[in-house]
Amino acid sequence: MLAYKLIFFALLTVFSQASTALDSKDILPPEQAFKLSASASSPEKLELVWDIADGYHLYRDKFKFQSQTENIELSQADMPEGNIEHDAVFGETVVYRGALKVGLPLLNKKNNASLIKLLVKYQGCADVGVCYPPQKVVLDVVLPAAPAAKRGNALNQIVQGCKAL
Repeated sequence: MLAYKLIFFALLTVFSQASTALDSKDILPPEQAFKLSASASSPEKLELVWDIADGYHLYRDKFKFQSQTENIELSQADMPEGNIEHDAVFGETVVYRGALKVGLPLLNKKNNASLIKLLVKYQGCADVGVCYPPQKVVLDVVLPAAPAAKRGNALNQIVQGCKAL
């Protein structure tokens, strides 16, 4: 009976030390581990930037982008290469560490939208073995006005087309 008590206390000691090693205070909330910002360089292109904390990484194949604004569609995201790493859960996978910049071309059909509502999905983990559930963030990004020359050229083409009739 004494042996069982010793084994029980030994296991209790091991598990209590493991639980304090991964205390929730040591793990950053996802918005701090993966700081996301977005800006528009033109009415046709967004730039999304993640500042990834040391000891954390994002998975390339877990990114998804979706426009929630009428008349604006998204083209294929311009994702950098990243690093191939072996993950205990996902196997060989491409991850990003440090800073990540993603270019996101827009198909602004009417070219007059001043704002895009963008749904961004991504997932990452801490190197200590804690993975976050997939993150969903909705961003409102202000779009700059289309250049006047570009709008004028379209108008000139219409006028010239009417004159040709």
